Amino acid sequence: MNWANNESVFLAMLQALVGGGKHTATIIWHSHRSTMARLELISRLARDQIQDDVLTADIDSAIAAFKGASRARNFFCHATYGYDSKLRLQSAQGVTLNQEGIPINFETKTMDAATMNEIRQASMGLSERNLELWQLVPRIEAALGVRRVRLPPQLAEALQSQETHHPRSEAPKPE
Repeated sequence: MNWANNESVFLAMLQALVGGGKHTATIIWHSHRSTMARLELISRLARDQIQDDVLTADIDSAIAAFKGASRARNFFCHATYGYDSKLRLQSAQGVTLNQEGIPINFETKTMDAATMNEIRQASMGLSERNLELWQLVPRIEAALGVRRVRLPPQLAEALQSQETHHPRSEAPKPE
């Protein structure tokens, strides 16, 4: 759920980056079949349209962090699960296909406290990153001189009550 919530913020970024009608960004978003293709599109559009190098670096950093979180999500969402004799969840087995060398790799994780902690940490990390992602949306709009994303009222209030510019984007004060 936290992963999907963060993915929806990237859709809002795409909406800020493209013009068009009410559903243009959504049509473009769903025309790209994978999250990675969608994120690459956002990165390319940002680098093409935004002149602020710090902002484009922050967008690319957010994309890289999300890709890292996607590894855990993808493992557990696409795993095959094993059970013990009492039908309790015992293991998760993920598969990686390789272009070179051994064509298929299997990874099995026992559903123990460490694995459950890995899932919890991934979920918490995504949850904590959500507001940071949302902070990029008004920065993108400001850089482009547009207002295309209508934020939910609570989120708009949260962004207004916090610093909306990343500290790296502020120019150093002259002494």
